[in-house]
Amino acid sequence: MSPAPVLRVQPRAHRRPAATEVDLPRFTDPGKPTVLLTLGTVFTEGPTLAAFVETVADADVNVLATLGMAIPQPPEITSRGEVRYVSFAPLDQLLTDARLVVAAGGSGTVLGALSRGVPLVLCPQGADQAITAARAAAAGVASVVGSPDELTGAVTRALQDQDLRTRAAELAADIASTPTPADVIAALTDPAPRA
Repeated sequence: MSPAPVLRVQPRAHRRPAATEVDLPRFTDPGKPTVLLTLGTVFTEGPTLAAFVETVADADVNVLATLGMAIPQPPEITSRGEVRYVSFAPLDQLLTDARLVVAAGGSGTVLGALSRGVPLVLCPQGADQAITAARAAAAGVASVVGSPDELTGAVTRALQDQDLRTRAAELAADIASTPTPADVIAALTDPAPRA
């Protein structure tokens, strides 16, 4: 066992100063639940995003989908829900109206959503996403599916699952009680010896 202490640090969704916020698109029917769909910066590519968007929107929800850095043109879809695309916006801002996040399971997206108490539906695409998704499911804050075809039902169930929402809110409270990055830096740089 290492003699070095382990310090917890509070994860946060990526944010920018308020003056630089992106103007997000609005939905025709704001009464429908908004689902944030993001595949991150590595796994966002046209056909994959189109498959995710189509099946999530089939749950008859408002879908706010991120295009990532590599997709210049949004995929065309035909589904029941309304879809709005955004090229890039800080995750913290994208989570403002989201009742659910659908993602591939990157740790930044998962921790960012949970810091705000937003439950997830995860469909891992590669890297360590399957491990992160399994841990989120074990914590009771996410549902995991094996393919985009399963997303319509998973989104519908997740939006109705009060236990999922309650557990995500509890985890957000736990995250909020952990030291901030500034607190941890101060603890690491404090010249006073620790007991």
